[in-house]
Amino acid sequence: ILKKHLFYLSVSILLFGCINKKEVDLIIHNAHIFTINEIDEEYEAMVIDDGKIIDLGKENQILNKYTSQKKNRL
Repeated sequence: ILKKHLFYLSVSILLFGCINKKEVDLIIHNAHIFTINEIDEEYEAMVIDDGKIIDLGKENQILNKYTSQKKNRL
């Protein structure tokens, strides 16, 4: 019975996790994006919405947080 409950809990978490994604104009991922600042950070993905960069981060984090009809893999 515990395995059955864990299975349903896992499925529920996966389904509800997908629902909360924010729709944006464009996601660019599988990239090497370099910033020019004090620490010269490098990112794997970038999110663009309404003509502005709204987020940078690791590919898996960005793809779990946002969704788009346009996804460009570099």
